[in-house]
Amino acid sequence: MYRIAVCDDETAAAEQTAEMIRKWNRQIDVSCFRSGEELLQSYSYDMRGMDGIETGKQIRKLDKDVKIIYVTSYRDYVSGAFGVHAFQYLLKPLKEAAVCQVMEDLFLYLEKPKAEVLDFQTSEGIVCLPTDEIFYFEYANRKIRFVAGQREYRMSGKIGS
Repeated sequence: MYRIAVCDDETAAAEQTAEMIRKWNRQIDVSCFRSGEELLQSYSYDMRGMDGIETGKQIRKLDKDVKIIYVTSYRDYVSGAFGVHAFQYLLKPLKEAAVCQVMEDLFLYLEKPKAEVLDFQTSEGIVCLPTDEIFYFEYANRKIRFVAGQREYRMSGKIGS
C-alpha cells in the first residue's frame, strides 16, 4: 500500500487535496499534516518554524527516495522546490484534473522496471548482480576487472562476452 502525506497550514485545503487523491485511488493511505514540524515528527524528527522548502530539505536528509509534490499559492518558491528535487509543483487553487494527472505521472514513475540480473563466473565463484549496480568493466593483462556496488571483481574471459 502506498502512503501519501498532505501538508498544508490550511486544514480545509489539506483535506480537499487528500480527498482528491482518495477519489483518484481509494487504496492509497492519505494522512494530513498542518505544519512541516508535524510532518517531520512522523519521520521522528523535530524542527520548529519551517516553511515547505525547509521541510523538504529536512525530509531529503532522512529519505532520498520519497517523492515530494509542492502545492502552493506562491510561484516564487519554484526554484526552492528544485533544490529538494521535488517531483512536481502545483499552484492553488487546485484542479482535480491536475491532481489526478500528477498522481498518474507519479505512479508511472514508481512502476519503473526492475534491473536485469546477470551472472558472472568470477575468481571467487558465481556472482549474480543487477545491471544497475555495475559501474564499469576493464580488460588488462588478459583479465577482466569490474566494479559493482562497493566491490571489485575479477574474472577470466573475453570482455566482449
